[in-house]
Amino acid sequence: MSVQPGWYVDPADTETRRYWDGEGWLGAPIPVDATPPDGPPPVAPPPAPVTPAA
Repeated sequence: MSVQPGWYVDPADTETRRYWDGEGWLGAPIPVDATPPDGPPPVAPPPAPVTPAA
């Protein structure tokens, strides 16, 4: 049995929800009482490269 993709209460923190894609959790958690988006969370851009100070 598999769980369908969607927003679910985060088992690690019941005060938040996270998006389950059918295989794993995606994105940052949102407050449990917030209205979740219609689909998965937006993909965060990769962090900018760090350049050493000269």
